[in-house]
Amino acid sequence: MYHMDTCGCQCQKYAMAVVPMQEWGELYDWKTALCNGTIFPDLNLEFFAAQNMSCAFCNGPSSRQEAMKLEIDMISFALNDLMLYLDTHPDCEKGLTLFGQLQKRRHDLLKEYASCYYPLTQDSMNGDATGHDGSFSWSECPAPWEGGICVCGTMKSGYNFR
Repeated sequence: MYHMDTCGCQCQKYAMAVVPMQEWGELYDWKTALCNGTIFPDLNLEFFAAQNMSCAFCNGPSSRQEAMKLEIDMISFALNDLMLYLDTHPDCEKGLTLFGQLQKRRHDLLKEYASCYYPLTQDSMNGDATGHDGSFSWSECPAPWEGGICVCGTMKSGYNFR
């Protein structure tokens, strides 16, 4: 179990693990995937007893803006999880096709959200980032970690970056 290193230290030997290659299978719907932390039901393994835990994402949105943001979150999560799969399965046609579809859907959602409220990402800014006075105004909108959704429900038209 132990061997002597060249410096005279006692070191443990490395272990070798055999991990089966994941295969493409049935996918969760995007809301279930977000709540379970994976798009692949086969990878949803219990590591500890977590029965009857509520999902903060699954209680349902209370406004159109929150519903749009939830859909963006679900699609973005699915894209991230799918990228991890494609890292080890770069020739999977089903995965590549779904990735292209989700990427387009996310782009469209971000564009729609930006036109209705404010951009969530730099690449979802419609046009340029100048406000009504011509100055750089990216920072005028609330960031997602600052609440991200206007309390009054309406953003000033100068915040739409059109």
